Amino acid sequence: MTTESRIDNDWVPPLLPELEVIEREGRWLCLNPRVPSWIVTRRPGALLLKMIDGESSVGDYQRLLDAHGIPSAGVAELFQVAMTARLFESPTVPRVGESWHGRKLSAIYLHLTNRCNLQCSYCYRESSPQLPIHHDASRFIAMLEYLKPYTSPHMEITFSGGEPTMHPGFREVVETSTHLGYRNVLLTNATRITDPLADFIHEHFRRAKISLDGPNEEIHSQTRGKGNFSNVIRGIEKLLARGVRVVVQVTLSKSGLPYVDEIRRVLPETPNLRVVYTPLFPMGRGAEVADEAPDNDDFYGFSTAHGGGTRYAPGRPSRGCHAGAGSLSIADTGDVYPCHLFHFDAFRLGNVFHDSFENIFSETESVPT
Repeated sequence: MTTESRIDNDWVPPLLPELEVIEREGRWLCLNPRVPSWIVTRRPGALLLKMIDGESSVGDYQRLLDAHGIPSAGVAELFQVAMTARLFESPTVPRVGESWHGRKLSAIYLHLTNRCNLQCSYCYRESSPQLPIHHDASRFIAMLEYLKPYTSPHMEITFSGGEPTMHPGFREVVETSTHLGYRNVLLTNATRITDPLADFIHEHFRRAKISLDGPNEEIHSQTRGKGNFSNVIRGIEKLLARGVRVVVQVTLSKSGLPYVDEIRRVLPETPNLRVVYTPLFPMGRGAEVADEAPDNDDFYGFSTAHGGGTRYAPGRPSRGCHAGAGSLSIADTGDVYPCHLFHFDAFRLGNVFHDSFENIFSETESVPT
C-alpha cells in the first residue's frame, strides 16, 4: 500500500537566493555563496532546494516528491536543516535613502532594443517591428566593461527588449557579457529560435524565459498575433533538447484564465521546464485592455487553486524587491531606471552613456516611493 504525502503552503520556506549545486560521488553540496553557507544532501534534496526560487508552486514541489517517493516529513526536516545552516539568508538590501557608496549591483535588466517581431496587445513596453535600434553593439560592450567594478561576483544580466535577438549585435554583446563573468538570462518570445541560435543560448545563458498565453493557436493568437504558437512551442523544444532551463511565463487575463491548465498539458514534462504566472499589467498597450487585467481577488484565488507560488505563501514575510537597491534596468536608449516596470520620467536616474554611475547611484537615494 502506498501512502500519498501531500504538502501545503504552511511549510514553504523563504525565497532561496541563487544556489550553487555541486555533485561528488552521489552527494550534493548546496551552497549559498552570498552568506556563505552550505549543506550536503542527496539528489532529490538538491532538486527541491533549487526549486525554491519564487517561481515554483507547491504543486511543483509535490510532483517532485511523488516522482521520488519522498515523504513530506522528510522535506520539512530538510528545510529545517537548511534554515539552521542559514542557507536561506541573503545580504541586507539597503534602506531607502542609504548611500550606494561601496555597494555592488547584483542584477541588471538590459534592453538591447525595443524592436520586436510581434506586437502583443498588452505589451507594457509598447514594442513593435517598426521601432528603431538606438545603439550598436560597441556601445553596449563598452557599457558592460565600464560596469564591471560596480557589480557583485554573481551579477546577473537579463537580456530583454523588445525581442533582444533582433538586435544585430546580440551575439557579440552576449559573448562579451559571458567573458566578463556575468550570468546571462534571456527574455524572448522564442519565435525566432533556430538550431544555431539554440546552440548559442545553451552556451551562454543560465535560463530562458519565454511567454506563452494559450494552449493552442486560437487562444495564443488573441494576444500575440496569428501564426506564432507553433513557433513558440518549437523554440521551447529546441532549448529543452539542449538542456537549457526554460521558464514559461503565462500572462493572466480574465479571458485566458479558463485555459491555464491546458497550457501545462501541451508542454513537455521535464525538470528543466517551469511555468509561472504574471497578471496582465495595465501599462503601455496593456492600458488599452485594462479591463482584461485580473483583480487582486481573482489573482489570489487563481494562485491558491494552483498550489500557490512561494511568494504568496501564508505567513511568509514580504521583503520587497531590490529595485534601485541591488538592481537596475537599462533601456535601449541608455536611460537607467530602478525597475524594468518603472520606465517613466519620474523614475529616470540618468543615462549610462552620458552620466557617471556614481551620479546615477546617487539618484537612487531620491527615487519616488
